[in-house]
Amino acid sequence: MHPIEHVVVLMLENRSFDCLLGKLYPKSEQFDGLEGTESNPWHKEDGTVQQVPVWNCGEVTEEAACLPDPEPGELFEDVNVQLFGLGGGSHGDRGALPEMSGFVDNYARQPWPWAPQDPSGIMHYFLPDQVPIISRLALEFGVSDRWHASTPSETWPNRYFAHCGTAGGYVNNGTPAPVYVVQPADSTTFATPASIANVPRRSVANRVRNISRIAPRRSESSRPVSVMWKRYSSIP
Repeated sequence: MHPIEHVVVLMLENRSFDCLLGKLYPKSEQFDGLEGTESNPWHKEDGTVQQVPVWNCGEVTEEAACLPDPEPGELFEDVNVQLFGLGGGSHGDRGALPEMSGFVDNYARQPWPWAPQDPSGIMHYFLPDQVPIISRLALEFGVSDRWHASTPSETWPNRYFAHCGTAGGYVNNGTPAPVYVVQPADSTTFATPASIANVPRRSVANRVRNISRIAPRRSESSRPVSVMWKRYSSIP
């Protein structure tokens, strides 16, 4: 076999599985996708609660292709609310299963200029023919409907985990942000920053992070994003 000369790692962000591929197949025991009846509560300032269901735009306009706009929160603290709901997670049992019930509430509470006019945008999903390229790739090569991020947070901690097996204790991007500056305490960790210090590499992901705005998207993520966890389902 010819020796491997290059390794290319493509990491996409800011899309949940349900948003991009939730309708790839009908939901069943073999495919944990969307039924179309899932919803999240929206606890409004006036004390009322509105259930916001998942929905599809029907026609992929330029506006619909950018939903949700603005982007949702991606800090560890934001994702904790998204997974466990208001007051959940950090105040409850650390071993509790997430209810996936806080996406609308967290989105509606984002500070300016990320506060949405309509928080229902976070519950939008695409049909396969609306995102034909990634749908075809998923159909031809297979897709995991139960893949989870290494850490429920921002870009760099997840990239650290993917390349180094650790984020050095970081749960948010923070400072410093350049690639591979984190040095874990355990130097025996597989592919630590020190062990790859002399390997030529280029990081271009952030240069094209908004490329998805020129085509139907959200980009395959986290925001949400190297994050592609189940976003809308109320079933653990």
